[in-house]
Amino acid sequence: MVEVRLLFQLENANLNFCIPKNTMIASDTTNRKNFGYAALSKIYHELGIHTFLTNRQRHTKEAYDADTIMKMLVFSRLLAPASKKKSYEDRMRFFEKDNYSLDDVYRSLTFFNKRKAALQLWINDKIKSLYGRDTTLVYYDVTNYYFETDKTDNLKKKGISKEHRPNLSRIKHDYGLGKAVVVADKGMTTGDNIWYTLSAGDGYVFSMSVRSADKELKDYVLDKKGYEWLGSEYKRKSRLCPRTILVTAVNGRKMRKTVDEKQVVFYSEKYDKRAKAECTHIQQNYYLFDYYDEILETIGNKLELDFSKQILSLGEIKKILRNTKK
Repeated sequence: MVEVRLLFQLENANLNFCIPKNTMIASDTTNRKNFGYAALSKIYHELGIHTFLTNRQRHTKEAYDADTIMKMLVFSRLLAPASKKKSYEDRMRFFEKDNYSLDDVYRSLTFFNKRKAALQLWINDKIKSLYGRDTTLVYYDVTNYYFETDKTDNLKKKGISKEHRPNLSRIKHDYGLGKAVVVADKGMTTGDNIWYTLSAGDGYVFSMSVRSADKELKDYVLDKKGYEWLGSEYKRKSRLCPRTILVTAVNGRKMRKTVDEKQVVFYSEKYDKRAKAECTHIQQNYYLFDYYDEILETIGNKLELDFSKQILSLGEIKKILRNTKK
């Protein structure tokens, strides 16, 4: 009983820190860490991605830890999208192993690419068994990266273009899907893609550039009438509008087609705000948290994670992260 009381007193004791006024920060030093990724870590391990990668790597001669690198890439892509090199350079933001090189990251991409189809099916099966999944209607995100060049060599070769139509038929077959709604940025907003998608009985959600739109659409966007406010920082309005598109015929000629399109316009001051928590290393392996909102509260309640504490020790942080991997 005395031991329990002592532990309770230690856990609730005040912490005092002393930082000399003339303390200097060394070059290239950062004390900022991300802790909000604990929610992502829990889902990552619930889906068994670590198990999939560990089992597949066991039969190879690769020396790097594919699971560790995959976690870094996944968490970075969701919280701070960047290049592989930039994500590697910022890997210290997470409380994870970092004993791998940039070359290891690049080598692992071949390993991931060979197993991407199997991993996608694995994740799909896990989602269906753990959470349930209604595939009568799905959203297919076809956003990707590309580079442009007039010269090709062994490194730079022609590949998949955003102008090409997504292979929905294969995806529907492999995953047993119903109607698909293609989600993409304005690079996919071509008449051919729209017509192909609608002809297959599917739908689309494509972003459009207001700056390059015609005058009629610009006037509609800028007209204050019709907007519906949701709270004080977000507003939207929509309309059903006929749109003329150009579709390429078999003989290569362009045909004019009219489609009925629902156009949605929105404005939000918090558009770039992400559900993440960051902390600053202060002293003696303690970290100070300076951000918390209703989004983090909801995520925490759903995944049984507490993001509300202002100060946590490194040991407490690692314990929480270990629990997300069970």
